[in-house]
Amino acid sequence: MTNQPLVPPVWKNIELCLLFVTVFAKTILFVSRLDVPWGYDVPSYFQAMAAVDWLHPFFDLRAFYYAMHPPLAFLLADTVAWITGSSPLEAVQTVSFIASLEILFLLRATLGRLHLLDHPCAIAFLYVTCNLPLQSYLLVGVNMDVLVFVWACAALYQVVTLVQADHRRVVCASSLLGGYFLAAGCLTKFSGIVSLAIPFLYAITAGKNVALNIKRGLVMVAVAMTLVMPYYFVNYYIPEGTFFYTSAGTMLLHESQPSIAERNADPLGFIVSFVHVPKHEGRLVRTWWGLWRGEGHAPQSPAAQSFSNVYLALMPWLVLMGIAIYLLRRRPRDEWHFFSRFIVRFSLLQLLFLIAVITKYPVPGLGHHKVIYIAAASMGIGVFLSMWMYLPQMLRNLSAASREKLTLALFALIFLFVIANNVIPVY
Repeated sequence: MTNQPLVPPVWKNIELCLLFVTVFAKTILFVSRLDVPWGYDVPSYFQAMAAVDWLHPFFDLRAFYYAMHPPLAFLLADTVAWITGSSPLEAVQTVSFIASLEILFLLRATLGRLHLLDHPCAIAFLYVTCNLPLQSYLLVGVNMDVLVFVWACAALYQVVTLVQADHRRVVCASSLLGGYFLAAGCLTKFSGIVSLAIPFLYAITAGKNVALNIKRGLVMVAVAMTLVMPYYFVNYYIPEGTFFYTSAGTMLLHESQPSIAERNADPLGFIVSFVHVPKHEGRLVRTWWGLWRGEGHAPQSPAAQSFSNVYLALMPWLVLMGIAIYLLRRRPRDEWHFFSRFIVRFSLLQLLFLIAVITKYPVPGLGHHKVIYIAAASMGIGVFLSMWMYLPQMLRNLSAASREKLTLALFALIFLFVIANNVIPVY
């Protein structure tokens, strides 16, 4: 008998093991960090929670810095605090924990709908993305960005369902639910607006029935706008004359003057400076660092610092090699090909959004270039790192058995990645 390649049930078993380990490790991390304040603007978050409720979800926009944000994240945390009797900090962390798990389950459900849970690259993408060091901050930190991420994942699941739908009832349900999730993102933070592109990006990337799927996407976005615009009009446009008021344009205007002058003198040079590597001053360099270490925070432990140093030294090369494989290797035009291409495009759109925000509001320090602001773009990193799963196929001189062993070794590294980033979090 000839050696048979590993069959799909093997991949499914590996995926289920990774799922169990990930959920268990994330739960341990949550319990160990519960009621430990962690975040960039913790007092401001609690101030916003105290200022709104479901019957009066509007802010005095100039009263305090976080008053610029839409209210949904604060209302959800208030609701959890009311139901459980927990402190504001515990309530926010509980919301973040649930959202972090939902990111995992929603991406997994999306891959399942595309029949990709037995595809090695798709499995690697899922568990690398959901266990990046950044995810440990999103899971236990006081932040809104994990909610923006989870609403994007929920909308993506509905978009995939919509594209596959044959029955009118499914089309209507997915359009309404997708619109609801897109609206939830916009009512959590302004960065949720980027997710409005998901239906159109996916329709174009999938390449089947493009015109029909764009029309369905328009309905989904119309549902979202119907839910969002009344709030934006009352809370932002009436008092400020703009739908996108930000405190950075008022409260931080004085601190931003040197950067504004630099931008106005040479706009293109200002944008190029975002990736100024030699002196490690580029704003997007700091964004990259935020994926792998607690940017703006002291390390959690010497072990965490060591992990961060290894990641910062190694990951640029692994990601660059992954990009090379992504661009140069001929891949079968299967569902993974189209899905990964969509993820890369959506991640690039997120990056362009961040560049636009930095250029418009060049706040000093960490300012607007924290990676958490475009947390969903980390899925692109997951795609590029998952390209390494093609390595055994590329080494044609190896026997089939050796290729299988190499593939299993790569999965073993992913297991270690999952455990390390939750047991020894760098954030």
